[in-house]
Amino acid sequence: MNNFTLFQELRKFSCLTDMHRCDDGAELFLLRKGTPERYGELLDFLKGLGFSEERQHTIGDVLFNVLADGAHVLTCSYTPFDERMRVVSQENGVVPPIEEQPAKQITTPLLTQVRTAYIFCDCGMSYLLRLCDGRFIMIDGNAGEYEESDHLMDILNEQNVLPGKPTFAAWFITHPHGDHFQGFSRFIKKYGDQVELGDVIYNYARTDCSGRSNMAPFDEFLADNGNRIRVITARSGQVFRYADAEFETLTAAEDLYPIDKVNCNDTSLSFMLTFAGRRILILGDLQGKGADYAGKRFPASAFKCELLQVGHHGYWGASETIYRAADPELLLWPCPDFWFARVRGWKPNQVLFEECQNIRGIFVGGQREDVLDMTKPIEYVSHYVDVADGETVYEEHCDPKRVMDLGWNCVCGGSTGYNGAIFTLGDDGVTMDSLIRENPVVCMFVQRGQMDLLNDFTLTLKGKVDPQSESFGLYWNYPSHDKFSASDVLPVFHDSDGSFEFKLTADSAAGLAKIYHNGALVATLPYVKKPDSGLYFVMKKAYVTVRDVKLVKGVH
Repeated sequence: MNNFTLFQELRKFSCLTDMHRCDDGAELFLLRKGTPERYGELLDFLKGLGFSEERQHTIGDVLFNVLADGAHVLTCSYTPFDERMRVVSQENGVVPPIEEQPAKQITTPLLTQVRTAYIFCDCGMSYLLRLCDGRFIMIDGNAGEYEESDHLMDILNEQNVLPGKPTFAAWFITHPHGDHFQGFSRFIKKYGDQVELGDVIYNYARTDCSGRSNMAPFDEFLADNGNRIRVITARSGQVFRYADAEFETLTAAEDLYPIDKVNCNDTSLSFMLTFAGRRILILGDLQGKGADYAGKRFPASAFKCELLQVGHHGYWGASETIYRAADPELLLWPCPDFWFARVRGWKPNQVLFEECQNIRGIFVGGQREDVLDMTKPIEYVSHYVDVADGETVYEEHCDPKRVMDLGWNCVCGGSTGYNGAIFTLGDDGVTMDSLIRENPVVCMFVQRGQMDLLNDFTLTLKGKVDPQSESFGLYWNYPSHDKFSASDVLPVFHDSDGSFEFKLTADSAAGLAKIYHNGALVATLPYVKKPDSGLYFVMKKAYVTVRDVKLVKGVH
């Protein structure tokens, strides 16, 4: 039975039927004025057409059923609050896998919040589960920039307890933004022959997404490997179970039809993950209309969890309704360290800090890896505390390591509207090269989030600038991060060979900032702390190597 025939049959069942083509080629049939009794009649009607029931599930008073006839998989639902019944018909679909046999426990289940590069992008999310039977599940996978693929392979080899290659039971992808899915394509391209890949589970809304991310490599992978692995489109209400991990799908792209003008993040897959007996709410980038609909559709109990992955990196993600209902104990916050200090006060994050009284720990993506043993109480030692006078806020010794291991807090140009420099690593530190660019480049090196914690500070820099460079300086305490003039830039004084040992002290009480070179005072200027300020390198046709950076609270 093709989808058009099914549409005609459903018109016999109800004259109030809309048909909508989903971005994955499936068809959504929307039936209005539903009731529990009418939904039961719908299921009986579909069974009369030759479909058999494969799965059933409830979330609160929302009813879900999966039916199949060998050629199509139907995912059906009834939602009381809007009285809608949905039937999603997918040709050659896959019934969500439920591993019924108890998994043999051979190892400790782990949840790893994978460290993200955050160098040219302040987004990215990547979670790795090691199941009790030794297999792995991946959720998203970052953008795959720099050595992220290498780093993930290192983790897999380190955590693998099975003989042979690391084995993925499944890889979930929440939505088609590059900072979530491109890491999958790049990892598989580089290391696909060194792992065993299982199910790939996703649901892509391509509307409003194609211009913001490049899905071609992922599409090519599906086309080349569709016969080798199971590719599954997740629908809300479906349950996926692998060993000791169960994913209850809460939201999917087609849930919002017929709402128009949705953001791609609104369509993000989200899950209640029950892993080793612990409830973990995975929101991906869910926000806006998607979060609003989910909060109305499901009861508060659907979101109650111990661990919460903060929606959309904390950048206006999820909703106050969901966060109140989640009432978590621990937060998984996939954003750079430098942004956390700022975005924790944004809506709806305020609910987490002002109303959720049980939160006892926050794990921020940044440059730190968090590996959580799911069998033990999760201990947390916060590194986000009020900084005392004389304490170091940010410090970097630029050893010649892989860029990700450097811990360099997002040296980039994106937030200024200017291009970034070209970065390389050498024995002397990090080299920034803007020689080929005609215009200045602006490179963030101490972020606004960290600077917002300070009124008074002492900054020291050590490095070397090519004496032939046209200009190299610091942009700081600025009124706007979108533009600057030459008068806003502090020069970095250096010796004849280009070496510099720079120190900047900012004293808000005295209203003065002082610049030192090799320990000698070379300039004094007015200082009034401006909000939303950071520290940037400004370069024009310059070649600069930075060896050491240190930011300390107070004047020292």
